Amino acid sequence: MDGPQLLITALSSLLAGASVMLAVLWVGPVWDQLARRRIADLIPKLQAVGLSEQSVQGYLRTWGILLIGLPLFFGIVLRMVPVALGIAYVLWIAPRYLLDGYIARRRQQLRDQLVRASVGLANTTRAGMSLIQGIEFAWPRRP
Repeated sequence: MDGPQLLITALSSLLAGASVMLAVLWVGPVWDQLARRRIADLIPKLQAVGLSEQSVQGYLRTWGILLIGLPLFFGIVLRMVPVALGIAYVLWIAPRYLLDGYIARRRQQLRDQLVRASVGLANTTRAGMSLIQGIEFAWPRRP
């Protein structure tokens, strides 16, 4: 490659990258709003089990990339339109099921921890310790 052709190639790559960056900056907030609407009823449940909306936002952005990218890849590049439609449908419904499963697992984990803590405190009380001693025994301080 000679000098001018190399310069044109570099500039076109730079412009393509800049256009993708601007598209992401423009589409990002719109996608966040749409994704938030999609799981709006799950947000209070997520907060109740200790997961913030901001931590879910990264997963929803990944979901958006997959929701657009995989069906396009299968439909246009591989020319498998029925498979692309199936993948799009599965990806469309996946976040609800995944988040519902996460909420159920987290609730189970919190319930199990509460039961163990209650049994431990009851045992320390039966042993004649005060509540403060029982808490210190159940959750020792770590240096």
